[in-house]
Amino acid sequence: MKKFISLLLIAAMTMALVSCGGNENALAGKKKSISESTETKEAVETVKETEEKDFSDRECASVELFKVYYPKDWFYDEESTSDSSDYCRVVLYIGGEDYYSSETWIYIMAENEDGAAFRHTLSQTDVVLESYADGSILTMPCGGVMFAEAPIQEDDTLYYIYRHEPSQTTYSINIGGDYENEAVKEVLEGIELTLSDNGGVDSPWPWDGVPFAPVVSQQTVGSYTIVPEVIAFEESLYVMDIMEHQFAVIGNKMYHLFEDTLTEYDYSGTDLKKVTSTQYDKEYEYLSYDNSGMLYLSQGIYEGDAVKDHAIVGSTVTHDLVMHPSGEWGITSWVSSDVMKVTNNNGSFTEEPWVLTNLNIDETRQGDFAMIDDIAISDSHIIVAGLVAGSSSTKKIGVYDYDGNKQLLLGGETYEDPDCLGAVTGIVETANGYVAADGNMRKLYFWEKDGTFIGTVDSDDIFGTDYPWFEDMQLLDDGSILLMLTQERFDESADELLVFRLTGF
Repeated sequence: MKKFISLLLIAAMTMALVSCGGNENALAGKKKSISESTETKEAVETVKETEEKDFSDRECASVELFKVYYPKDWFYDEESTSDSSDYCRVVLYIGGEDYYSSETWIYIMAENEDGAAFRHTLSQTDVVLESYADGSILTMPCGGVMFAEAPIQEDDTLYYIYRHEPSQTTYSINIGGDYENEAVKEVLEGIELTLSDNGGVDSPWPWDGVPFAPVVSQQTVGSYTIVPEVIAFEESLYVMDIMEHQFAVIGNKMYHLFEDTLTEYDYSGTDLKKVTSTQYDKEYEYLSYDNSGMLYLSQGIYEGDAVKDHAIVGSTVTHDLVMHPSGEWGITSWVSSDVMKVTNNNGSFTEEPWVLTNLNIDETRQGDFAMIDDIAISDSHIIVAGLVAGSSSTKKIGVYDYDGNKQLLLGGETYEDPDCLGAVTGIVETANGYVAADGNMRKLYFWEKDGTFIGTVDSDDIFGTDYPWFEDMQLLDDGSILLMLTQERFDESADELLVFRLTGF
């Protein structure tokens, strides 16, 4: 129903090309229905100027990258205005004493950014890149061009976006509150964009880009010779977002979780072949599993789900849940929330406080941490990484036995220390010690069983990458490590999802 209403509204909208300097007439575009797909590239050519509009009786909000002629019954929130050659913002509202209490508001923004940033915005607003690229997307005429209509993100908000490649500028329009208000189209028809041709050229679309080809190299750390191996996807796998990828390997299967999608691959030990993919009606941020093949998908602040053979078989608990291999118990964490021990009784989950509580309260805090980055459960330990209490930047890794008794505290004290940690995104206990993946530092850290620091391996040296992000890491049954990371392609067309297997420690 919301989509239908938005179509009716936009079908009645017109566009205008105006200047902000006096009583010149404006040229308004022919009314155009967007219930069918229209060409979004070179959109100026598709909008025919057939009707004159005179905005001499309107107010004008002028910033460097656009201007808006708006009716006098609208209010211009000048305190919210930004105006520069790189970023501009204008906020208008009607039916309220201020923007926050208004009946209807319109947020118009323009930002100078590269093509990669623009496509990230498309992805974040659920616009299908292929549909935008080929023009098979709903559009709205405004400012002499065609804005793409993003899927509705909120119940009371519409969102539109346009990319002007020659000036490397992305324009966006948010319409909130009562967007069915007839007064909305009057504002939209008074928008003029500053479309300068600066010769800008966007990077290729992801499917036209060149996949990243890692060149691995053995690295020595202490007495170890770390041997990397590329575990290749059957087809290059590009992604538009990083820091949100999780995986689990169970036998000869790998499961990759990204937001609302769980993808299953056959894992041969040398490559990955896609089997199937399932999209759920909610987004997840953390993935764990047990030896029975049950997957545990966590949402963070909301309850997670237990999944078997891609089907949701029950709910679990709030926060990010990592399960013991037996599936009988696990540990939850989320930012500064209490770390809880979870008991699984035939699919019924109960919680009790563990040894790390009141993390954000100095007076009653228990344990060393003020914030949690990651938790892992090995065959004999619970391993916790996070921000040390009383520090703004010092990160540590705590090793506890199953009863919660601290055994070790790993990591340096200052940035100058070779074992200084940034953001731990994966921890494993190997036969000989501990290994951590650090997303911020782009390094792998190695310690002996007694906590003696061995050294680090730089991601670029071992994988042939260029400042990647470590997404997730898992110890396999054969004692090797599987590491997933994301790396921007050299042509900036997208980020590449890469998987490596490590041995030699």
